[in-house]
Amino acid sequence: APDAPRRVAPVATLGRGGSDLTATTLGRVLGARDVFLWKDVPGLLTADPRVVPDARVIPALHAREASELAFHGAKVLHPRALAALLARVAQPEQARAAGVPAARARVTVRPFADPSAGGTTIVLAEERRAGANGTPRHPVKAVSALGGQALVTVRGTGMAGVPGIAARAFAALERAGISVALISQASSEQSICVGVPQSAAAAVEPALREAFAVELARGEIEGIDVEPEVATVAVVGSGMAGVPGIAARFFGALADAQVNVVAIAQGSSELNISAVVAGADAAAAQRAAHAAFRLDRLGGGAARAPRDADVVLLCFGKVERELARQLAESQRVARADGAEAAVALVGVVDSKGWVFDAQGIGPRRLSALSKAKADGQGLGAQPGGAEGAPDAALAAIAAHALSRPILVDVTAGDTSALLTAAVQHGMDLVLANKKPLAEGRATVDAAAARGRRVLHEATVGAGLPVIDTVRKLQESGDRILHIQGCPSGTLGFLFAELGRGRAFSDALRDAMARGYTEPDPREDLSGQDVARKAVILARLVGWKGDIGDVAVESLVPAAMAGLPLDAFLARLEALDAEWAARVQAAAERGAVLRYRADVSPKTARVGIVEVDRASPFASLSGTDNQFVFTTRRYKERPLVITGPGAGPEVTAAGVLNDVLALAGAR
Repeated sequence: APDAPRRVAPVATLGRGGSDLTATTLGRVLGARDVFLWKDVPGLLTADPRVVPDARVIPALHAREASELAFHGAKVLHPRALAALLARVAQPEQARAAGVPAARARVTVRPFADPSAGGTTIVLAEERRAGANGTPRHPVKAVSALGGQALVTVRGTGMAGVPGIAARAFAALERAGISVALISQASSEQSICVGVPQSAAAAVEPALREAFAVELARGEIEGIDVEPEVATVAVVGSGMAGVPGIAARFFGALADAQVNVVAIAQGSSELNISAVVAGADAAAAQRAAHAAFRLDRLGGGAARAPRDADVVLLCFGKVERELARQLAESQRVARADGAEAAVALVGVVDSKGWVFDAQGIGPRRLSALSKAKADGQGLGAQPGGAEGAPDAALAAIAAHALSRPILVDVTAGDTSALLTAAVQHGMDLVLANKKPLAEGRATVDAAAARGRRVLHEATVGAGLPVIDTVRKLQESGDRILHIQGCPSGTLGFLFAELGRGRAFSDALRDAMARGYTEPDPREDLSGQDVARKAVILARLVGWKGDIGDVAVESLVPAAMAGLPLDAFLARLEALDAEWAARVQAAAERGAVLRYRADVSPKTARVGIVEVDRASPFASLSGTDNQFVFTTRRYKERPLVITGPGAGPEVTAAGVLNDVLALAGAR
């Protein structure tokens, strides 16, 4: 009635987790398939981001994993919020009546700030995806910590074999209203430890002394110790069960971080491994465990056969495809310690896309990718490929937990920015690309600052052991006085043909037809490629200059340098007479022409030289390279290295040697 007194319903504010518990309870009653919890956080994370800055969102969790994390300090969910979801496993009648299988029920945590974000999905179905060795791919999902704890230890030799000791201890704590968070007992039964809230620490000892007054008087229980201000740090993951090595990695990480473990507990389900540490060490312990399982990366904590190197190719041209083939044949190599090193090719990148597989790209798939690339198809269009520029590819690949990753660059462009980014992502580098080394120092400086390694044997002599020889001479205590080298297969072929009486224009066109030159041969004729090699060599022996300090003699007349390619090629015959005269003049002096780099600790020069017919350089033919080392020990009879200096097979072999050297190093 209008004049009837109005009754006001009482208003209550739900406590922490109250709305979550209400939502999941309603979801259970209604048999709902999905429950969405909107939060001011992006989801459940691999660790507390206030403690571990590189913690990331976990895309999917089992309800038991989420419950463990909630109990161990993850504030996103209340531990009881998932009780209703878990109850559907044991009592699925309501779910079946609603037509929703219990195992398909899920809770999704999403952020208010970004409604389109995936957040974290909590499911009932166990993760069964396995890696190559049949074990779960992600055994460890997160690291958590429960702080504000005290560790209580009841110890005594008279406890062994006496039934009821644990029951009486827990009964005493129950009467005192004290909740137990952790239990650990030695197999000798001479001690039992329990973790309790720090706020209850003062009440624990009196309660236990009262319960064991008789045993304490007899000396059967020697003492009751309370260690305050401890924390329980746990690694959580349903995939840990049956996977060897998880505990070793966890406790090894704590040891490396100088964190002392006071007590250990692990349930028979192997869902959680807990370690009690001093409260002051809790943050360091979390960071160490998070890093050990690489939880900041996709695939972190993966249980797979350990590898010594994961290789990513920055391009997928002829040399890279040959390298991939050779790598597939050499996936195991002896390490420096005598054991075998395992190497896997996990990623290939081109200018518009990439293909990545954290488990390794198998031979069949690699063969298909090579064929598609040779046919002019981009990697992004291949099955499992992704479209994007090389920087996007590198970022996506680096987000995964790779094993000692190595980025291989066999391109010819300025990739310094990409290589610096790779170093920042923790990658070592193997280079056949000369520009990042010869035309700047950013790459080497970035690698040195982060302790990353850079090998680049193929930058100077393709597959020839030129840089390795320099290093071995220096390591043996020898001093290099100067190095002379003909490091260009293109120019080596050209000058060898001129010496046989061939016209310059004819020899150059033949070199182009054979694929010995760049598309525009002036890139070879300018001498800049040889100059870059000279810079790399000269710096190894102590030269302090840059590419602009190298004296370079170009074979391209100034008037023809700026012509379109077609116009340049059309005017080649105009150069024949001058070159014929130059070759003839050298021959009359008993010499032949060669294009050579000369470097020492003080100088670097590249250009045309006349060499005596008795010189080792005079015997060069085809695309062979040659290097002559004059040192304190090899002064009268210099050390000579000669061999093929061009071609996909020898270049790939030189790169492969560097890759295997990094993989085999410790």
